[in-house]
Amino acid sequence: MFDSPQSPRTKPTHTNEILVAIRLLGNRFDSVDTKISSIDSNVQEMKAQNVLLQDQIKDLVSANTELKQENDELQKRLKTLEDKMDDVGARSRRNNILVHGLPPENEQETWDDCEKVVRKMINN
Repeated sequence: MFDSPQSPRTKPTHTNEILVAIRLLGNRFDSVDTKISSIDSNVQEMKAQNVLLQDQIKDLVSANTELKQENDELQKRLKTLEDKMDDVGARSRRNNILVHGLPPENEQETWDDCEKVVRKMINN
């Protein structure tokens, strides 16, 4: 009347359920295997890109070092040229005469006009 858990009628049903579950697990394993393969492929690509990026970084660091050295040399050269320019300017003003009490500069004034004003001051 009642089927026992070990009866022949329930055994095929459990076997079928187990087979279905095994197939589902197999499909899931296949899906996981595919995803793992895809991830592995992506990791390999990233490793290759990483190597290229490391090489580029090395090149950039080297170029940056060279540019810093060149910049330092140019800064020193600029300082030297500025010092020389100051010296030349000082030497060129060494023989100049500084006259106080002249009227303010006039942009229209010529050298001759300036000379006349200075001579007039000196003679007075």
